[in-house]
Amino acid sequence: MQAELAAFEANNTWSIQPLPPGKVPIGFKWVFKVKLRSDGSLERSLLAIVAVKGWSLYQLDVNNAFYMRKYALEILEDARLLGCKPTKCPMDQNLKLSKLEGPLLPDPTVYRRLVRRLMYLTLTRPGIVFAVHKLRCLDTRRSTTGYCIFLGHSLVSWRSKKQTTVSRSFAEVEYRAMASAVCEVIWLKSLLHDLQISHPNAALLFSDSQVAIHIAANPVFHERTKHIEIDCHLVRDKIQEGIIRNLHVPSKHQVADIMTKALGFPLFSSLVVKMGMHNLCTPS
Repeated sequence: MQAELAAFEANNTWSIQPLPPGKVPIGFKWVFKVKLRSDGSLERSLLAIVAVKGWSLYQLDVNNAFYMRKYALEILEDARLLGCKPTKCPMDQNLKLSKLEGPLLPDPTVYRRLVRRLMYLTLTRPGIVFAVHKLRCLDTRRSTTGYCIFLGHSLVSWRSKKQTTVSRSFAEVEYRAMASAVCEVIWLKSLLHDLQISHPNAALLFSDSQVAIHIAANPVFHERTKHIEIDCHLVRDKIQEGIIRNLHVPSKHQVADIMTKALGFPLFSSLVVKMGMHNLCTPS
């Protein structure tokens, strides 16, 4: 905020004048607001589309994007971990966390504040999303929905969120995630249409669950999955309309896994590359 105010003053955006006699000053405050879509997810797609299409931008407020490294360092400093040796992965695959183990914190507000700050950091670091969610939601049996959406080779949208209910099977977990991804694709196609960008081809929906793919393709399976009937109809209808094309992908190539489970370094680093993430602070 101080940097933006300084920029306004440097550009002579305003000038200070004495208040006329008999006039009352109007109150003013600076309001920061995160732009969200109707479903509560973050609005981040337009800038990525601009980058993919090679459009020109005449004005863009990106101060916050370049502030994130400083923000991450402040988190480490507050946690007294600034001098610690970095790890290759955000979370050990064998780590088990439980709120029933270990001594109680004398001041839980410190921990809660740290988790909230880490959650904000995930807006530009999808690779740490799963680890941060584990710190926030311990001892839950609810599965995590995760998806990544690419426009060409560019990642334009991603999401990782705990499902609202406990799923009865792994297939149900996968199918609910597929339904969420389909909803996001539908929204993105409508955005492209509003921007007068034609996208007549079906969007490729990759899943590493053969069972979920069979449910979408075979109506007989729907009789066995009445508890997810709405999701079944949504995905299947969009496949029949030609909006979605469902394909199987091996688990080792499923990019969304980086946001739904703890991974070892070889697979984690491979998926980071596939997502197109780069460390802008790495020395040359």
